[in-house]
Amino acid sequence: MNDLINKKLIIELMGRHSNVILLNENDIIIDSARHVASNRNILPANPYVFSQDNKLDFPNISCDEFIALAHQNTKNFSTFLQNTFYGFSKCLIAYIVNELKIDLNLLTDEDYIQFYNHTLSLINNIRILHVDCIDFEFNKKNDYVLINSEKESNLNINTFIDDYYTYKEKSEDFKSYRDNILKLLLNTLGKYQK
Repeated sequence: MNDLINKKLIIELMGRHSNVILLNENDIIIDSARHVASNRNILPANPYVFSQDNKLDFPNISCDEFIALAHQNTKNFSTFLQNTFYGFSKCLIAYIVNELKIDLNLLTDEDYIQFYNHTLSLINNIRILHVDCIDFEFNKKNDYVLINSEKESNLNINTFIDDYYTYKEKSEDFKSYRDNILKLLLNTLGKYQK
């Protein structure tokens, strides 16, 4: 009816639990890419509830608090960061550690300070779009990481979505082609055997 309606698009980037959720102006779920019937009930006509976990927001803690938390850490550094703070992927942690040349076997307060300052500057630069996206090989797979940049970038989420679906489409095309060839070979082999 040509009425202006506000809707929200929520993109949750949480590894295998990632989802895209469309909400109306009252934060009621219209639909989602993945329907999840759990304590959050990501289903149409339900109110949207943020993920409730006890993680901290990295920019809201001081360097001294970060060091104190790191000293209480009984796990490895990557696991500690992922379990304690929002927004850390293993790939990003590996990139920052590699960039700063930090030895994870001998972590010192200097390393924690260096990691904290680098990460905080990256988060602040994301807010003003002074970041760039580069390929980074992690666990023998290519992935993307954000890095600090001197100039403002025009990062567009559509670029990453397009890359993901292009790769997925190529992979499915290859599987289809492989299955057709295999079926043809098995049929021909069956005829020769008869």
